[in-house]
Amino acid sequence: MNKLVSMAAFSACIAASAFLFSCDDEDKFPMTGVPGRPSAILYEDGSRSTFSYGGERLVQIGKPGGGGTDVKYEDGELASLWYFPPQNVADGNGSTKFAQTSDGKILVKRWAEPEGGFRLEEIELDAEGFPIRITDKGYYTLTPTEEKKTDGKTEYIPHNEQLFPGKTYALLTFDRSTGVLRQQEVYNATDSTLECRFTYEYDAAPGVFSSIRLPRWFWGYQMYGYRTSTNLYCRQFFNYSKNLTRETIFTSSGNQTQSLTYTYTYDSKGYPVTATNVSQPEEIRILY
Repeated sequence: MNKLVSMAAFSACIAASAFLFSCDDEDKFPMTGVPGRPSAILYEDGSRSTFSYGGERLVQIGKPGGGGTDVKYEDGELASLWYFPPQNVADGNGSTKFAQTSDGKILVKRWAEPEGGFRLEEIELDAEGFPIRITDKGYYTLTPTEEKKTDGKTEYIPHNEQLFPGKTYALLTFDRSTGVLRQQEVYNATDSTLECRFTYEYDAAPGVFSSIRLPRWFWGYQMYGYRTSTNLYCRQFFNYSKNLTRETIFTSSGNQTQSLTYTYTYDSKGYPVTATNVSQPEEIRILY
């Protein structure tokens, strides 16, 4: 289990260490003033992640030390995430692109430097827009195929070649009355045996990200991506409706179970302003 919970510190996940806060930090970035729409998350070492908006839409996440994520929209819909490194850092660019298929599924293409290919995933939605299945479709390389044009110029036509197939798929279960994710089950794609089960409990308060307008499938995809990380920053992306208070992780190999507990303090309107991972221990401060 220790191996499981130490995996997958995805590019947006940010570690924290010794806890100190300064009131002056609140003057160094724009404040939204909207509960449920964070302006920043402050870490124990005094560093922070910042959030920028266009109206109700999240448009950029800034990471400690520089770099971050641009959130792009097309025709009013979420289209992609673009990752950029700090200044004077060569590698660190990447992207996650979302495309809707004719049968209503979402295809996800993930790429990051210095990789020469991309990971393809498929999100299956139900009639209410909840993501109920996420399938790893495999890893592909982008191989240019040369083609001569009649005017003598050369055109390169991209051709996607699968290097290896996907290994897992996940089934997601939501509470339809509150919208929170209750369970993720990850299965082996070859024989459909259960590999891991993640179950979640929440408080009754409005979530840290509850005033950000993003589609349900995006929150489900984020929680799927962050399922094996216990980083407290990553866990805030579970808090789009209510706030995660407990998760139980079961792995079939070894028949092991582990539980993690999260606590919060709240402002006068009932929104979280600090979050603590009791088992680490680790604490962050949330500014709106």
